[in-house]
Amino acid sequence: MERWSGLLMETPSLLPTVTGGAIGNFHVRLFSISGEVVNDVSRAIEPAVTEFKSRHYCKTRGNNVTALKFIGDARHLLLMTDVYPKGDCGADLGHTEGYVIGVPDGKIQRHLSLQELKRFPGVCLENDPDR
Repeated sequence: MERWSGLLMETPSLLPTVTGGAIGNFHVRLFSISGEVVNDVSRAIEPAVTEFKSRHYCKTRGNNVTALKFIGDARHLLLMTDVYPKGDCGADLGHTEGYVIGVPDGKIQRHLSLQELKRFPGVCLENDPDR
């Protein structure tokens, strides 16, 4: 648990941070903020990341994970997991799926195919040439 002076939130909030480049190395960190107390709840993404990795994985580069949006009461998060779209990732190259997870427990609420992810309300993947 960490205290940040000068940061005051009236109600508990969640803050996702995403890092990565043009095609990959995307990682997500997730923080719960209540008052001046900030907790790292990034472990909430682990069940979805592990489930995806058990079926699709790039041995050369690893996989990507991106936080797309909070859903409803912000206690659910839509994640996108994908394999780098590069030839050295083999047959899985560019494979993409989505997950709705509970925060902070990480329970997978829903698993989505790429087509379901594209149709999910408030998600736009149309400008991404790899999808």
